[in-house]
This record gives sequence, structure tokens and C-alpha cells, in this order.
Amino acid sequence: MALMPSTESADDTLRAQVRKSLLEHKLVAGADRRPAVVVLVLVFLFAAVLHSYWLLLAYVPIHLVLWLATRRDPDRCDIYLKYRHQRDYYEPRAHPVPRNPRPEGFGRGRLC
Repeated sequence: MALMPSTESADDTLRAQVRKSLLEHKLVAGADRRPAVVVLVLVFLFAAVLHSYWLLLAYVPIHLVLWLATRRDPDRCDIYLKYRHQRDYYEPRAHPVPRNPRPEGFGRGRLC
């Protein structure tokens, strides 16, 4: 029994159907899910501990800021979480080669 060569080309064998929902970020009312849930839980805890449930209204402007940030760049929160530990060393004298420069767009080359 001999194996017959496949009539499909190499491009056809590498095709796979990918659902768009698997590539998109998970959102809660237009804002990134993780920071929106964290802020909602923190606001709810503050309101419950202080017995001031009108503090729940503080979530609305915070969520709007998260929504605007997510609308402009859906990866913004992930990028910040990845690079938040990467810092410049601010010293009074200049060094020729920085040890750990910040990524582009996060204040690299700017004075504090």
C-alpha cells in the first residue's frame, strides 16, 4: 500500500479558521475588563466600609477615563503592566548609557 501525494498545496494545509472574538480584548461596557473590575470592587468596598453608598457614583467618571483609554489603544493597560517595573535611574549627572531606559512613549528622554 503506497502513500499517494496530497493534491493540496502547502498554503491550503496551513489555513485555519480563527474567530474574531478570540483575538479581541475582553471589555466591560467598552473598558478593559481587568482595571474596570478592580476599580468597581475598590469603589464598592470603600462605599460598604464607609456606609456611604453615594460613593458608588465615583465609578462613573473613572470608568469613562478607562473607556477613553481603551478606545484609543486597547493594549494600553497590558503595555503599562508589562513595563511598570522598568524605570530610569534619575541622577543629577548624566551617564553615557542608561542602564534600563523606558520604552518609547513612556517618557524616554524626557526630564522629570
